[in-house]
Amino acid sequence: MRRKAHQGSAKVRRTFRQRNVKFALGVTLLFVLGFVASGAFGQVLDTVTGTSTTDPSATQYTTTDTTAASSTDTTGASSTSTASTTESTPAGSQYGTTTTTPSGPAVSYIVTFKDGVSDATQRADITAASGTPGDAISALSMYSITFPGGEDGADASTLAANADVAAVEKDQARDTAGAPDDSRYAEQWSLPQIGWDNVYGTVTPTGSATVAILDTGVDASHADLNGVVVAGKNIITGTSDTSDDNGHGTAIAGIVAAETNNGTGIAGVAYAGVKVMPVKVLDSNGLGLDSDVINGVVYATTHGANVILMSFSNPGYSPALQSAIRRAVRTVRITRPSGPRPRLRAWREYLTCVR
Repeated sequence: MRRKAHQGSAKVRRTFRQRNVKFALGVTLLFVLGFVASGAFGQVLDTVTGTSTTDPSATQYTTTDTTAASSTDTTGASSTSTASTTESTPAGSQYGTTTTTPSGPAVSYIVTFKDGVSDATQRADITAASGTPGDAISALSMYSITFPGGEDGADASTLAANADVAAVEKDQARDTAGAPDDSRYAEQWSLPQIGWDNVYGTVTPTGSATVAILDTGVDASHADLNGVVVAGKNIITGTSDTSDDNGHGTAIAGIVAAETNNGTGIAGVAYAGVKVMPVKVLDSNGLGLDSDVINGVVYATTHGANVILMSFSNPGYSPALQSAIRRAVRTVRITRPSGPRPRLRAWREYLTCVR
């Protein structure tokens, strides 16, 4: 009896194990079939949506196309943005090449051409050397020009090698020599030094002269300059606005021609018979370029000035400025600032004080 019971129990266990194995095999088979089915469905889905999970390269191009199409269909702005971003990548960057661009602000130069070179040819020569033409100084066959920063040295050499060109030089900056602020005659120590006090009240000038003051402009409304300021020019802006936004030019004009014996301000050296022509070549900071000074000299000599006063300084020598002054002294007198003689060789050839 026990034996039969034992044999029956073993049979049940075998049957149970067999069923478990069959169940496990069935589950495994279903899992495999499900996996295969899901993969096939995934490929079908990818085909419908336009993407591929099996080919990375296809994913790249298909995704780009889909995005571009979506961008074009939805908003024109997005499409424009995508194109702009693509075009901003420098050509050849994938090969490690770069494009050199100028660095720093433009650098100013003065070019002097040989006689007989037309204005059109001058401008073409400047442009061919990567320069930008500025103001023409036709009377001296000169041009103020600029070159891109960082490459101006090479560009200037290229222009200088042109057969039409006589010289190329940097357009140097000039600065006011000082800022007189003395408004009391008792402290005008310079007047007795030139014998002014012995002449005033004794000699009445019968002649007249126009003094062109190349400076920061002149305040024509100043009480001490009543009636002595004539028309001039603002060389910097190319206009007739010669108002003084610094004060230095007005002070210099006062030293020259301030009204005398009027109970205010100072006494002008030229107490009668003198007019002041303001020619603005310096900015509100008292700074200016040689090219503007040269244009100012030319303007003064062609508009009736008898004397040109330039009360500014710079130790740098400029052949172009010297050429302009040499031409000017044929008709006018040139004066320079008081004090130590500037290291500008051109001044050695000119009168250094008003007589």
